Parts: sequence; C-alpha cells; structure tokens
Amino acid sequence: MGRNKSYDIGIPFRNAGTGPQFENEDLQQMLEAQCTDCTGCFFAGIYIGIRADLAEEIKWSSYQQYVFLCASIHQEIADLFQEQQIGFEIFRGIDNSRFLGIFPLKKEHDFVDFYLRPILKTAEELFGLPLCIGVGLSAEDTNQLKNTYTSAQYAFELYYFEQNQIIEFQNIHRDFTVAPESYYDLLEEIFRAILAKDEHVLDKIVSGVELIGAIHYGNWRAVAMRTMDYAGVLVSRLYRYHLLDGDFFRMQDELQEKVFHEMTFDGLKRCIREHFAELLKEAYRTDRLTGKAIVEKIKLYMQENYMENLSIKELSDIACVSTNYFSHMFKRETGKNYKAYLTEIRMKKAQELLLETDFMIYEISEMVGYNNTRTFTDAFKQTYEISPADFRRKYRK
Repeated sequence: MGRNKSYDIGIPFRNAGTGPQFENEDLQQMLEAQCTDCTGCFFAGIYIGIRADLAEEIKWSSYQQYVFLCASIHQEIADLFQEQQIGFEIFRGIDNSRFLGIFPLKKEHDFVDFYLRPILKTAEELFGLPLCIGVGLSAEDTNQLKNTYTSAQYAFELYYFEQNQIIEFQNIHRDFTVAPESYYDLLEEIFRAILAKDEHVLDKIVSGVELIGAIHYGNWRAVAMRTMDYAGVLVSRLYRYHLLDGDFFRMQDELQEKVFHEMTFDGLKRCIREHFAELLKEAYRTDRLTGKAIVEKIKLYMQENYMENLSIKELSDIACVSTNYFSHMFKRETGKNYKAYLTEIRMKKAQELLLETDFMIYEISEMVGYNNTRTFTDAFKQTYEISPADFRRKYRK
C-alpha cells in the first residue's frame, strides 16, 4: 500500500473529439466556397456517427470492417445532405462525420424532425445500425459558426451520459447546484455504510458515481478518472481496516481497464456495482469481523474521526456487534474503554496544535472534539497535570 503508482490510461478508440478544430474564419471560407447565398437561412453544426457502445463492439471484432463501414455510412449521409441541399461536410473522421447544416429560417424549430430524423432513418435502414447525432446551437450570423460547430461536438459526446439518438445542445440542462464539496461528505457517509454492513450499501456506492457524473457532466474522461479515484479511496480503506487481502494495485489496474472501456454512464455504474459486490463478499466474511480485526477497524475509525461526537452506539454499529459486546471486546483488546482511548487520541492531537500552531485554546478545543472549552481544559489537566495554556508557555520553543 505504500508504493506510488501512476496509471497508464489506455483509451484506444475514444476519438470522437479528434480532428481539426476550425476557427471561425476557416468555417466562413468553407461556407463561401459551398454556398453563394444563405439569405433566409440559419446554420447548425452537426456530428453524426455510429452509436458509441455499438461502435466499440464492432472495433474489437474487426477494426478493418469498422473503418470500411464508417466510410460507407459517412458517404451516404454526405450524399443525402447534398441531395437535399441542407449543408455540406466539413470533416470526415473514422468515427464520425461533421457537417455545417444550412436550413430555412422557417424550419428553425423543427429542422431536426423535418430533415435530420429522415436522414438517420434512411442510413440506419441501409446499414442496419443505430446512429447518433449531436446538434449544435443554431446560428443566424456567420460569426457564430465556430460556436455551433464546437457545441455540436459537445452534444455528440454527451451520448455517454444521455444515451439519446439525437442530442441537441440547446436542450441540455445541467444541474449546477451540485457542490464538489458534497463528494467528500458522501464519501465518508458511504464508508460508514460499508463498515455498518448497510443493506443498501451498493446503492449508496453507486450514488457516489452518480454524484461524480453530476459534477463532471459532459466530460466522460473526468468522470472515469474521478470514479477510479473514488473506488481507490474506498478500497484502500478496506485494506487499512484489514478487510481485504491481495494486490491492491493489480485490482485497481483491472478495474481501470473496465472503467475506461465503458461507453455509457449506465455501463460505468453497473461496472462499479459489480466490482464492489464482489469485494464486499470478501470483506464481510465472518472471520474478518471478529476480535482483533474489529478493534483495529474501530481504532482507525476513531483516529480519523476523533473530532466528531462518537457514541458507543455508533461505534458498535460500525463494528456490527451489540454495545455490550463492543465494550467488553474493546476493553479486552486495548486495556481501556473506548472513551479513554478517544480522550488519548484527542489529547495527543491537542498537544500538537498547542505546540505547532497559533490557534486559540477555544479553537483547539473545538478542533479536537470538545464543544465546551472548560471540559477540554479539565480533560487536558487530568491527562498531563498542566493546563493547555501553561503547557504551551512551558514547552513551545
């Protein structure tokens, strides 16, 4: 558990966003070369490709077949655009083709249903594969061409989150009320649920992935990387509490392989649920939740949460034993009751803060878990036979 490791994140086929990133002037020049009069029209960037999860399956089966199939699909769609005179192809990659759509202003509110859905239907019937379209923001001014092009790319890549066949940028509604700080609070709550053998623990673990998805919505790479970090934190704690054996880094490598090859957010959530379902079977083995292992687990928990108001009920719940059995077992293994052990942790931390910081006594009192400064002072004097203030004056250099 002590060695450092940097993960080599292999993403062999995720290249929907590759290709040239055109500036507005480039797009204007293309438009001028293709269309002399756009009066009464508006523009929309459009990305079209095979549905991401199916594309991955075809690639693994035969990459050569996949390339040939995509080329045929892109050419068919380009021909349909040209026949209907509704725009032109800007760039053709392996995974998707990109168009600048040119539509009559009177169709601004229904151009997707009127023009794009029929094109999808024709191509899907011809090739027998479902396609996905990302539609950018509408633009009536040529100065907005880059905006509609880049927003189409963003919408196309949202299939990971939305799994809709046609995703329009203007219909995306992201929840900006999710605070990143809530992730760390939920992480602690989930780990407590794991230790307490909560019957809904797998649902809670998946809720952590859902929160990550809300925080990083629109960026599948960030979601995948944050999910790996999330899983790593939970699993490393299970190791620290002596609830798992084996090679932690090999386990993370195997999970990483799965996480970065999931093509949808729902697939990612299933992956994490299955991963922890197997791990918790091992962690919840009866022989791991007895005697010294339980006490070590509780001691570590107290060392990490000494500033909280820890009750014997909470600690016995985490240990998955009755309060009476917990008291007896803790005293047997440590030689002291849980309150004395907790006080010992708090006093050692108080010593550090008194010697190494300039916090006021009442602030240190709160930081080590005492709401009442007098109670903290009495506990400190009882432990060290000197008041906190006198201790600081006497021993601080």
